[in-house]
Amino acid sequence: MKRLIVMIAYFLILSSCVLHAFAQGQAREAVKEQPAAKTVFDYKEELGLTDKQENDLKKFVLDFQAYLKKRSEEISRLNSELMEMLNKKSNLVLIKLKIYNIARLQADATCKDIETSRRVESVFSEEQLAKWKRIQAKNQKELLENAKKSD
Repeated sequence: MKRLIVMIAYFLILSSCVLHAFAQGQAREAVKEQPAAKTVFDYKEELGLTDKQENDLKKFVLDFQAYLKKRSEEISRLNSELMEMLNKKSNLVLIKLKIYNIARLQADATCKDIETSRRVESVFSEEQLAKWKRIQAKNQKELLENAKKSD
């Protein structure tokens, strides 16, 4: 029974790695075909951002990018350790703990993303935030339309 569970876990991780690699390849191709996404800084004048607002936004973005880089490296390291554990047929409890650690880091990154988004939104006035949401909705719509055209 243990052996079956290990084989299933190994298969699931291997298939998720393959799917992840495939998705990354697809994403790279999509990025090559599309112009670079615009950020809030590209709309500075349209939004009427002050220098202080721009500096605050840059700080939030840079802090988040540094956080993601660190988390990404940590998740990558843990995934490597997990693969090694699976290859060595390590104890299932230890494998489960490693999987939970990876999931926790991914959840933490998602929470940090939400927190950063709220910090960004707090910098805007009501009018700026309304404009920014309209810009985001328009850009999202264009991305979806372009994705449908490329399919």
